[in-house]
Amino acid sequence: MAKPIHYLSAHELRAKLESGELTSADLTASLLDTRIDIVNKCNAIVIHAPRDSIIKQAKDLDAERAAGKVRSKLHGIPIVVKDVVINDASMGMGTSAGASGVMDTMTATKNSVLLQRLLDAGMIVVAKTNLTELCGLKSDNTPIGWSGVQGQTLSPYRREGLDEKDQPEASGSSSGSCVCVAAGFTPVAIGSDTSGSIIFPGMANGVYSVKLHMDSVPEDGLFRMTDSFDAMGPIARDVDDLIALADVMTGTQTVNKNADIITEKPFEGWNIGATSPEWGVHESMLKGKWDQPDVLAIYNESLENIEANGAKVARSLSLPGEETFKYNGEGMFSISYQEFPHQFEKFASYFSKRTEIHNLNDLIKWNEANASRAMPEPYSTQTELINSSKTTLDPKKRDDALAELRRMAVEAISGAMTTAGGLDILLTSESTIIRHLALADWAHAAVPTGQWKKNGQPLGMIAVPKDGRLDTLLRFMRRWQRVFPDVIQRP
Repeated sequence: MAKPIHYLSAHELRAKLESGELTSADLTASLLDTRIDIVNKCNAIVIHAPRDSIIKQAKDLDAERAAGKVRSKLHGIPIVVKDVVINDASMGMGTSAGASGVMDTMTATKNSVLLQRLLDAGMIVVAKTNLTELCGLKSDNTPIGWSGVQGQTLSPYRREGLDEKDQPEASGSSSGSCVCVAAGFTPVAIGSDTSGSIIFPGMANGVYSVKLHMDSVPEDGLFRMTDSFDAMGPIARDVDDLIALADVMTGTQTVNKNADIITEKPFEGWNIGATSPEWGVHESMLKGKWDQPDVLAIYNESLENIEANGAKVARSLSLPGEETFKYNGEGMFSISYQEFPHQFEKFASYFSKRTEIHNLNDLIKWNEANASRAMPEPYSTQTELINSSKTTLDPKKRDDALAELRRMAVEAISGAMTTAGGLDILLTSESTIIRHLALADWAHAAVPTGQWKKNGQPLGMIAVPKDGRLDTLLRFMRRWQRVFPDVIQRP
C-alpha cells in the first residue's frame, strides 16, 4: 500500500517534484487541507503563515524549478519552526517564545539568520510551533509543552477512551515541532534544546531529532534561554531528510553520504554500548513505565537487533550521576539562571518595535499587569523568572564553574566510552545524560525504537557519538533507520 503524501519523506517528495508528478503549490495546499486539523487539535501551532502567502511562495518556487533553478535538496518543501526563531512580520507571523508579552508587544522587521537560510534554500515556512514557555524558565509549575500563547501541546498518538493519566505525552519543549512531523503536517521541522528539549519530544513522538553543537547555527534572531547550553536542531521522520536540513541550518556538508557505504549488516565494525534501561531515568518515569516488561523488552530487543546486524554491543554501562556536576556549589541550573536575564535582553533587542518590554524585569511587570493573559490559572506564577532576575552569581565565578563543569562532563562521557572498549556510540533511554551532554556541548540524537502497547506512546533511545562528533552521529542514524525502518505506526 502506497504511503499517503503527508507521510512521504522530503526526498520522496523531491523525486515527485523533479518528475513533474507534483508541484510545491499542490503539496503545500494538500498538507494544509488534510493535516491542519490534527495539529491544531494537538495545540502544536502557535501561528500559521497566511495561506495565500505561502501558496504564492510555493508557485514562485515551482516556476524557479521549471526554469532550472533549484536552490537546495529541500527546494519547495514545507517546514515548521519552533517559535523561538524570529521572522520578519511581513511573513504574516509574529514571534513569542511562548510568552504573551513578547507576542503582544514586540514586532520584528528582519529575519533571523536561520530563518533566512531556510528561505534561501527554497523552503516554505508554513507555521511556528508551540513550546514550553520561554523554553522552561518561567515558573516551577509550568508543565512541559505548555505556553501562555497556545496552551498544552498534546500527543498526536492520543486514543479515545483512555484515562487522561494514561494518554501518550508530547513532552517538550520542542513538542510542537515534533508533533507536526509525527502527524505528517511537514516532513521536517526545527527545534531548540537546552537540556533534552529536542531529544525527549523526539522520542515521545517517534521521530528523529538532533541537538547540534552550540555554535553550529548563528544565534542572531533566536531566543536562547542560556548562552552556554542552548543549541538548535533538525527534526524529521527520515534521516536523510534530517541531514539535508542540518546542511541548510549549518551552511555546511554535515556528512558525505556518497562515501558512507552501508553494508548488508549495517552496523558491522561499529562498537556500541548501552546503559541499563533504568539508568538515569527520573523517578517520575521509572515507576509505571521503565519498570514495565514490554517497555524494557523494546529497549533490550533493540540492542539485540543491532547486534544481529553486526554491532559489537556492551551492556549495562554506567556514568556519574548528574548530581556530581557541581563546582564551588554551582551547577548547570545556577549558571542558566545567571545567564537568562542577559539572554532575554539580547532577544528583545532583535525586535525593531518594542512598546513595553525591553528586559526581564519589564517582562515580569507586564505579566503581573496582564495576569489573566500571561499567567492564566492554574499556572498563575512566574517563580523562575523572578528567581533569575535576582541571581547573585558573579560572572567570573560562572565562567570558572562552567569551564570546570565542561571538563568534568567530557571526562565522564569519554571515560565511560573508553572504558567500555572505545565505543563509537553510547545509547541510553530517556535519561539524565542530557545534562552531561549539555555541559559537554556534544551533539546527540533521539532515535525511535517502538511503541508502548498500553497507549501507543512512541519510545526511543538517546544516541551519543564518540567525542560528540556530528558526522559519526548521522552515519549511525542512517544505519539505525535501515535496521528499524517501520517501528512507529503513524497517527
